[in-house]
Amino acid sequence: MYLCAGRGVTDVPTEQQWRERSAKCSPDWPHWYLRLCGRVEEQLNTNHPMTVCGDYLSELKALAGEVGIPFECYDHRSPEEIQRGAKL
Repeated sequence: MYLCAGRGVTDVPTEQQWRERSAKCSPDWPHWYLRLCGRVEEQLNTNHPMTVCGDYLSELKALAGEVGIPFECYDHRSPEEIQRGAKL
């Protein structure tokens, strides 16, 4: 077991875009559109990641240390760089 974390920014500029994207998805599951700061999705061994609002990267790293599991972060950009349109 390990804790794999990364940061990201919400990526739905308009309500119309949200509706268009969501029309292609199952209404039975919640959706949150975001741009990640790294390729963390390629490292996850699940298709059900958890997300939270806010930057809790340091807290998650501390938690992993407290419970004795490895911590992995794959951020290659900062949230600010992603918001400015930087590519990974």
